[in-house]
Amino acid sequence: MSKIDELITVCCLVLFGIVTLKTNHVTALIPEQCAHNVSQPFSTCCPTDPFNHLVCGGPERGSCQHLTIHREYVPRVFLMDDRMFWPTRFFDHLCHCKDNFYGVACEQCWFGWTGPHCDQREIRIRRNIRSLSEDELELFKDVMYRSQTWPSGFWVLDEATNNRSDPLFKPRFKSASVQYWAAFIHRYGARPTLYETEEECSRFGILNFSHDGVTFPTWHRYFQLIWERMLSKIALEVHGIHNFAVPYWDVIGLEKCDICNDEYVGGPGHTDRYGVHLSANSAFTGFKEYCLEPEGDEVCFGCQGTKPTTTITRQFLTNAFPNQEDLYFTLNLKE
Repeated sequence: MSKIDELITVCCLVLFGIVTLKTNHVTALIPEQCAHNVSQPFSTCCPTDPFNHLVCGGPERGSCQHLTIHREYVPRVFLMDDRMFWPTRFFDHLCHCKDNFYGVACEQCWFGWTGPHCDQREIRIRRNIRSLSEDELELFKDVMYRSQTWPSGFWVLDEATNNRSDPLFKPRFKSASVQYWAAFIHRYGARPTLYETEEECSRFGILNFSHDGVTFPTWHRYFQLIWERMLSKIALEVHGIHNFAVPYWDVIGLEKCDICNDEYVGGPGHTDRYGVHLSANSAFTGFKEYCLEPEGDEVCFGCQGTKPTTTITRQFLTNAFPNQEDLYFTLNLKE
């Protein structure tokens, strides 16, 4: 494989498709072990390792430490955002993991590492989805299907209404499946600040702090790594697969979506006011639309995940796929 092919592989890990630091500030949103501590005085999220039953995995893995965040000037209108200076609106003590240990309780290894001491390199091969055998493709579909109900281990905020988006004001949380978690976190990281009044929403609710920011590639890459690890747990427990990896879709030079059919991710089905649903013959036809966008002209809104009312829809905003020149241009950018 040439260097450019390797880069294409990395750049095209966009199939289907957090704010956290290597020191293991809370990944995703609220670990289920810590939900009862949210926003309490001296709120702590330092759970015990489920394997050795020691806080933060014990002194060889990590320790419970006070959270310090570098604060910069932020316009006053954004200070009420619960994502600001993450995750200090939720917790002030978290597990600080040593070396390559990782996780809410330092119970895991950082990505790319394995072994009892997280000091052995782990290699997972992500392959083009078009190159998977029939059995491999069916296994991938089964893992994705099970993710709808498989527990993620995290709770997410009830954002059905904007006045419940502040964790300091009568917060409500909901246990999330892997698929619900993925939908919620993707929306949570990308949505604007949630304001209660239409005036504030129209003035300040146009900002997208993830997709319109310089950190988008890093944020989305990390999001996919966590999601892939959750899917890996399903593959291991159900199929005994130890090296599961999410396949990629190479879009370079395409003139149309060549996996938007029932063999892969589902062909077009019926159309209603929500959009074009997946074909009834697709393995994913019953997937819930967890973060259904409200009808009308609302600008700032969260994930309406507490009331999934329809199945997922597909709507292409453009059919223009990047070509080799676009790829080379992107890779040659220095800043």
